[in-house]
Amino acid sequence: MTENETIYSIDSLYGFKVGSTWTISKKSALLQDLLNQRANGFSLAKDAQFTSLWNSASKADVMNLFIQHKEIEAIGDQFFKQDWSWMTHIAAWSEIDLALRKNKLIGTSVSLCPDSAQVFLNTFTGSVRSEKLSKYVASSSTYALGMKTDGIDVWLRSFNTYRAHKQRLKPAQRITTEANVDPILFSTVHLSGDFIRVGYGDANICLLPLKIGGSKEVGEVLAGLSSTTGTVDGRKGGTLKEKHKFLFSALYGWFFSDLGTPSWTINDEVLAIAPNAKILEVYMSEIGLGKTWDGMEAFDPLSEALNKPDHLTFATSLKGFTETAFCPSEQWPGFFGNALLGGSIEVKDALAFGSLTIQSQKDQAVSSSYLWSTSLDAPVIAGPFLVKNHRSGVNNVVVQDETNTLYWMNEAGEVKWTKKLDLPIVGPIQQVDLFKNAKYQLVFTTSNQLHCIDLLGRNVEDFPITLPSNTSFGLSVMDYDKNRNYRFLIPCGDKLYNFTSDGKMVDGWKTDASNGILTQRPFLYQRGGKDYIITSTLEKAFILNRRGESRIKTNALPAAAKPWALSPGNIPSIIRVGDEGELQEQRWDGTVEILEHDLNDLIGLEQQSYGRIYWSNESVSVQSANNRYNVAIDSRNIVSVESYPGGTGIIMCDDNTIHVTLLNEPVSNITQFDGSSAKAGRLTMTGPPVLVIAQGNAVITYQL
Repeated sequence: MTENETIYSIDSLYGFKVGSTWTISKKSALLQDLLNQRANGFSLAKDAQFTSLWNSASKADVMNLFIQHKEIEAIGDQFFKQDWSWMTHIAAWSEIDLALRKNKLIGTSVSLCPDSAQVFLNTFTGSVRSEKLSKYVASSSTYALGMKTDGIDVWLRSFNTYRAHKQRLKPAQRITTEANVDPILFSTVHLSGDFIRVGYGDANICLLPLKIGGSKEVGEVLAGLSSTTGTVDGRKGGTLKEKHKFLFSALYGWFFSDLGTPSWTINDEVLAIAPNAKILEVYMSEIGLGKTWDGMEAFDPLSEALNKPDHLTFATSLKGFTETAFCPSEQWPGFFGNALLGGSIEVKDALAFGSLTIQSQKDQAVSSSYLWSTSLDAPVIAGPFLVKNHRSGVNNVVVQDETNTLYWMNEAGEVKWTKKLDLPIVGPIQQVDLFKNAKYQLVFTTSNQLHCIDLLGRNVEDFPITLPSNTSFGLSVMDYDKNRNYRFLIPCGDKLYNFTSDGKMVDGWKTDASNGILTQRPFLYQRGGKDYIITSTLEKAFILNRRGESRIKTNALPAAAKPWALSPGNIPSIIRVGDEGELQEQRWDGTVEILEHDLNDLIGLEQQSYGRIYWSNESVSVQSANNRYNVAIDSRNIVSVESYPGGTGIIMCDDNTIHVTLLNEPVSNITQFDGSSAKAGRLTMTGPPVLVIAQGNAVITYQL
C-alpha cells in the first residue's frame, strides 16, 4: 500500500487504481512490485512496447481498458465463470476504448500490441465472408469462438510458417505423418475452412463444418485412428488412440488444445470433437432438437456477432457476471448479468482491427445451461432422485441402472459410491432421519424387500426386510406428528402393510381394509387433527385412520387404475380420471359422482395450489377458480405430467422427449430435452433450479 494507492482484493484477483486507470492481476505481489517501481519513478507507460497502446487510447471515452492477455484466463474464470484461456494466443496486450451508446457498451476500437503473438494474426491473408456458424452452437453453450480462413490451404501454409518460427512445425508434422493424414489434402477436400470452439459445462468442444459429401471419408479416416468406434442416433463416432491424441492440435494448433484424448462424432454437416464421448452425445442431441443460437430468436445478437465477416469472432452471454469494485453497476447498461458480449478481429494488410460490443439483452434467452453428465455402466431404470447430503448440506443424485446397481452422485456429478441390489427399485426413494440426529437415510422397496441405507450406501441394521408378499407400487413414508416416528406403508396385493422405523410390523394395524387388490400407493391428508390415509382398488377408494380402519364410508365407481388426487375445499374430496376419460369424485360425506367436463380424452390429473392440471395425449390444461389455459405439445403423444408446487411442470412424451415449462403461468416457454425420465429441483439451497435427466446410460444435469 502507498499513501494514495491501495491494493484491493476480491477472491483470487487483486487490483489498484491510479487516476482513472485500474491495474488488475491475480498476483498481489506483482501489483506491489509495480507500485514500488512507480514510487521509484518507473511507469509501465514508459515501456517502449506499451507506449503505442497507451497513447492510442481515446481520452474521450467512458473507459480505457488495458488487458494483459496472460492474465485474462483468471478474469474470465473470476468474473464470468467462463474459460477464456484461448485469448492468451491472440496477443500479449490489448487496449479497448469503451463508450456508451443507448443500451450498448461499445468498444470503439481494439488495439493489439504488435509482439510475437501478432504473427498468428498475420496467418490470415485474405478477406472472409459471413458464415452461419451459429447453427452449430448449442443454446446451452457459455461462449463461442469462430475462426474463418476463407481458403484453408492458404491459411495452413501461412500457419505452418508461423509454427516454424515457433519451433512447433516439426513435432506437428511427425504426428500427422504417423497418422498418415496430409494436412492440406485432408483439409481442402473435406473442410469448409471455418473453426468453432464453444464452452459447454466444464468442457470445450471444437467443431469443424464440412464440405458437402465430406462426412463419410472423414469418418473413415478417424475410425482408423480410433481405439473405439460406434454409432449414436445415426452419427458415427469414436475416441482417438492415445498415440493420436494430439492429431487435431498438430493439424490446426492451439484452437484444439485442452481436449485430452479426444472423442469425435460426425454428421453430414459438422465434425465435433470433445474430451469425452458422453458430452458430445449431449451436445449433438441439443443441436438435433434445434436448440441453437441460430434457431432461437433470443440469441440473435449472439448469432450476429459470431457470424460476422471477420477472421476471429467471439460471442457470449454474461450470465454469472460478478459485480465488483472494479465494475460498479451504475457504469454498466442495464442488468449486466443478463448482458451479451460480442467481439471480432479482422486482419487486413498485416494490421488487426477489432471491435467489441456489450449490450443489455431485452428478452431473456430461453435456454438451459448444461452443467454436467455422468456415464453409467448400463441404462438407467430408476430415478433420478434428488436426495439431501447431510454432510455437505446440498442435494445429490441417486439412480439405478439395468444391472440393478445403485449410484450416488454428488452435486458435481461425481460417483461417490455404487451398491448392487438383487432387484429393481419399485416406486420412489425417500429420505428419513431414523435416529433423530439430522443424519438421513434412504428408504425404498424392491418387489420383495424394504431397504434402508445410509449416506455411504451401507445397510442400516436389520435391513433389508423381506415383505410378506410382493409390491408393485413401493412405499409411502408417514410422519403423522412430525416427530420422526415414521411409518412405512406398503401395498402388497390386497394387503396394506405398515412397518415401524426399525422394520417391525405395527401392532393393531388392519392390513385388509380394502378387500381387493390395491392399485395406489397411499398418501396422507390431515385436517382438523385427524389423519386420512387414502388408497384404492380399481373400483373403490379407501380412506383409513392410523389403525388401518375405514374413516370415511366410500362407494364403488367404474373400474379405473388412475390414482386419486386430493381436491381441497371446505368439504374436501378426492378425484381421479376414469378409463373412459370421465372424472370420478369421492366426497367426504360418502357420496360419489361422475363429473361433467369439456376436456377431450383425459388420461391424468394432478392438483396444485395454483390449479388443477389435466392432460390428454395432445395437451395439458391448467384450471383454477379464475383462469384456464392450455399447453400444447405439437406432433407428440403425452404420457405423463409431473407438476411441482413452485409451478414447474415436466411433460413426458412417448418418443423419449421431455418438455419443461411453468404451469402456473398462462404464457410460458417450453424447453425440450431428450431422456427417459427427469427430476427438477435445486442442488443447493440458494442455487438455481436444475433438471436432472436420465438419458440411456447417462445422467445429465442442466440449469433451468
